[in-house]
Amino acid sequence: MATFVMVHGGHMGGWCWRRVRDQLTAKGHSVYAPSLTGAGSRAHLLTQQVTMETHVQDIASLIMSFDLRDVLLVGHSYGTWISTQVVDRMPERIAHFVCLDGQLFRDGESGMSTRTEEQRQQLWNLAKKHGEGWKMPVPPRKSPLFNDFTDEVWDWTQPRLAPMSMDWFETSVSARRFWEARIPGTMIRCKQAPFNRDGGKFPIGRAEELGWTVEWIDAGHFCMLTKPLETAQILEAIAARVQAQT
Repeated sequence: MATFVMVHGGHMGGWCWRRVRDQLTAKGHSVYAPSLTGAGSRAHLLTQQVTMETHVQDIASLIMSFDLRDVLLVGHSYGTWISTQVVDRMPERIAHFVCLDGQLFRDGESGMSTRTEEQRQQLWNLAKKHGEGWKMPVPPRKSPLFNDFTDEVWDWTQPRLAPMSMDWFETSVSARRFWEARIPGTMIRCKQAPFNRDGGKFPIGRAEELGWTVEWIDAGHFCMLTKPLETAQILEAIAARVQAQT
């Protein structure tokens, strides 16, 4: 059976994987889905001293502490930026990287460097107005990020959402070894996500450069919440392919 380490995206926590995790563990897989420092069950720890490096250490330390090997590392959205750097530090521990509706940054790129100046300014204006000048507030219900949420899913999700530090968007990703290692991977794109209106050309192009498989799921950005069964099935199929190749 496979060993999954799942890294949640922005505003989320380890809780967002609950139903996906339940599906996978029922099939005998091991699943680790921690909350990053300052998020989820650890949201009370959010300060300006919590950096992207803190999050990379969160996941790297988990893998080392439990002596996990042949890991199927699943990063969603912001979690992709963290997962890329985990691979950069310990490629020998990772059997396969699943980039779930996220971006593959090159060394030195950041969440801000891939945005336009107008987009960067909009984010900082939100932080100044609603986030004490350093936090990105939780998006509202009407955000395109939640375009496929039912009221039931939103009512369960909303109380668990947490703000993010703007520092995490400004920090450059360390990814030199990641691109050199070229570990096997799969990119999953969410058809209904706002980032994929152009067919996901930018992220898909980078996945193809690495020789990765690209798959689609008919869901919004947070498919683990709105389509947990389908998400789990895709991950299990990836695990089966990985095991067949070893």
